[in-house]
Amino acid sequence: MERSRPFPPDHASPAARAAADRPPDRTFITGFGEVSFEALMERTRRYAAYIFLYTYHFPPEGVDEALHLGYCRLWEQLNAQPNRLAEKDVPSIGQHVVFQALHALRPEITYRHQIRDEVVNGQGQPSRPHSVESRQTDLQLDLLQAIGAVAETILQHKPGKRRDHDLWALYGLTMLHTTAKETSQCFGVREQSMQKAFQRVRDLLQQALPHYAPTDSTRPYRQRGREAAPKRDMAAIRRENATVPETIYEAVAQQILDLNADTCRQDTLALAGIRAKISVSVQAQAHHIENGKMRRAYERVHLLIAAARDPSIPTKRPEKRQQFLFTLTPESAQTVHNLALELMSQPRSFEKLVALHTHISNLPVSRTAEHFQIPTATLRYYVQQIGERLQTPKVPAGADRRGFTRQAVIYPSPASTP
Repeated sequence: MERSRPFPPDHASPAARAAADRPPDRTFITGFGEVSFEALMERTRRYAAYIFLYTYHFPPEGVDEALHLGYCRLWEQLNAQPNRLAEKDVPSIGQHVVFQALHALRPEITYRHQIRDEVVNGQGQPSRPHSVESRQTDLQLDLLQAIGAVAETILQHKPGKRRDHDLWALYGLTMLHTTAKETSQCFGVREQSMQKAFQRVRDLLQQALPHYAPTDSTRPYRQRGREAAPKRDMAAIRRENATVPETIYEAVAQQILDLNADTCRQDTLALAGIRAKISVSVQAQAHHIENGKMRRAYERVHLLIAAARDPSIPTKRPEKRQQFLFTLTPESAQTVHNLALELMSQPRSFEKLVALHTHISNLPVSRTAEHFQIPTATLRYYVQQIGERLQTPKVPAGADRRGFTRQAVIYPSPASTP
């Protein structure tokens, strides 16, 4: 068998090595009596060396180092459990020393087998086996070089959002070790945009590290969410809905009333427009509704009509959004004042005070977050926490998707209170 270098001597701690070199005068109970650690080594050393040489085919120059490592680990175990060898004889102790050494040397043995297989299969050139520390250093250098190459590639792109997102994704992925969601919140961008940037950066890093790509087929560590439903052919659905009996129209009209969603008015107008063969733009202008809202309403109603004909066609989930409606009264004013003083002494007090102002003034979260340059998700989270803290009642959000229709209800008159 081809000879190789001894195993690297730095798998055990310096304290354990010094203890194994010069063991103290301490005795341990074994199956063949109470002996010192030095006597234990003398009685089991030949048995363990025989196993290394003739069972695992270790090179002679590597046996001493492997034995030293095994006895170091045994000494550490005996310090934690002095009676560990109380019922073990000499063969059992020798086998235990061998197993401890093999467990510590497993990365080195695996690496040697890999090098041998590459040489035998013609995939690589013979090379001297490196130590664990050397391979770790090579890995760090390769990673740093790949990060620098990816950064240079990103900087060569035209300045814009995409380049900024890719640089932030590279920073979060390699330096901050954060997820796409955490990175998007840190830099105040949409989570979907940051997820796409993370995927682009991962692809670039894989291209910069070709030698680290797995040779076998891989599978995702975990499954993502449910797969997206197949895209519906709305043009075909509109053509099929051109000839629909009046009974289906009446059933869909009743279904819209029963759902009582936030878009009930738009859906009712869209149903009337479909029955009268009126286009989206004409119906939107006639009822002073945004063209986009009316187009989405037409799509929802077309799906409801198609589902009435074919129950296998899925419809869109109705929206029934709720929002806080805070009313400032003399009783709640002191509570708000105390809460503001409490928030001032907490971390991220600026975001929390803005959230308190947004909540008690019934302001739209998205526009307020944009004005104060705060991530929308952060402000919405704090508004939700403050609303639960103040026990503010919720009301249906209605048709206003961008904010609250009512704002800053302060000291209502007794006649207006229910």
